[in-house]
Amino acid sequence: MWRETVVVILIAQSARGSDGHAGHDHSAQVPSTLQPRSDFVEVAKAAGKVQVIGVSPEFWSAMPSSPTSYTVPTGTALTFRFSMEHNLYLMGSKAAYDSCDLSDSIELAGMHIHGGEAGQPPNLYEVVMTTAGTYYMTCHVAGHCGSGQKITVNVVDSGNPPPSPSPGPPSSGGSGCGGGCIGGIVGGSFVPLLVLVLWLGGAFGAKCPSPLRPPAKAAEPSKAVVTAASAA
Repeated sequence: MWRETVVVILIAQSARGSDGHAGHDHSAQVPSTLQPRSDFVEVAKAAGKVQVIGVSPEFWSAMPSSPTSYTVPTGTALTFRFSMEHNLYLMGSKAAYDSCDLSDSIELAGMHIHGGEAGQPPNLYEVVMTTAGTYYMTCHVAGHCGSGQKITVNVVDSGNPPPSPSPGPPSSGGSGCGGGCIGGIVGGSFVPLLVLVLWLGGAFGAKCPSPLRPPAKAAEPSKAVVTAASAA
């Protein structure tokens, strides 16, 4: 009789994982988009793009989870705070989420990852969601998913447009042409080389003086005019 009892105990122990749940194969690699990156998290926090999961004081440890669904833009850091009686797993599909089928789930954070701040739950898991899609997450401890400790995270493309170029400096006022006017002419589509040559040659006169030609001096009165004036 004792032999049968030992066999039953060994089978029961082998069928349970270290986190107290049925022994499934969770050796699948965590997707690269869900790998914790402290540098990504710092950027997201600097931009104010942080989503804390759950509410104080239990946060992710609450059963059932509240709220159960989140919608965040790409680039948002998810923050999971939880006690050492919980963990975090990524579920394989919506069907698995609905039925709490944990056979294809992947561990994201165990019961003893630590990292929690003072006055907060001891475990802290933070990850930046860089890829749009729907993610299903739960706690793998026996009975916790069935008790409602699970969430859906909808990640939508932020669609931030590229920054627009800065406008150029305003043109100087007045009726004169000036360097800005000539620059606009030369940079335009109307035979820029010809316009440049004409400008340098002084073809535009005093309105747009050429830098290569000194300004014309005022004409002196002719000697005939001076003599006539003296005779009068």
